[in-house]
This record gives sequence, C-alpha cells and structure tokens, in this order.
Amino acid sequence: MSNVQSGTVSVIDTNLNRVIGSITVWAGLNTMTMDVTGARLYVPNYTDGTVSIIDTAAGAVVATIGVGANPFRPAVNLTRTRTHRPGSVFSRR
Repeated sequence: MSNVQSGTVSVIDTNLNRVIGSITVWAGLNTMTMDVTGARLYVPNYTDGTVSIIDTAAGAVVATIGVGANPFRPAVNLTRTRTHRPGSVFSRR
C-alpha cells in the first residue's frame, strides 16, 4: 500500500491482515505495479521523475532510476525485460 504523504510503501502480511513494516521511497509516489513473478514492485515517484524498484523478498529498494517528468502507472511486460510508462520505455536492469 502506498503512503503518499510519507513517501513509504507499507508491507502487509496478508495472513495476519496487518502492516508489518514499511519501505521508504520518495514523496509523491502513486500507482504501483508488481511484475508477473511478484519479485519486483515498481513505484513511480511523481515529484522527482524517478521509479523506485523494490525487491519484494528483501523488502528493500534495489534501484531508483530516472524516467522523466511525472511518471505514472508503469506496466511490466510478461518477459520482465521492459517496464513502460506513458511516453517512455525503460529497461529493467
């Protein structure tokens, strides 16, 4: 769950139905996208033109990449080789 004001993503244990942690990204985060394997979560940081990539097993940001102004609603292709946002395409590294 994204927390726009604090710039964090809440980690929720779905068996316990409660928040068990949080991961700091950047302020201005919005719609997040999970890759098809559930291994990576892509979090657009609207205010600074970046996307934070979270390793879901580690519960940590593994990369933050610049993608241009106002990223919103990324989409990941089924082969996990590209992540798209309106107006651009960037490679998953």
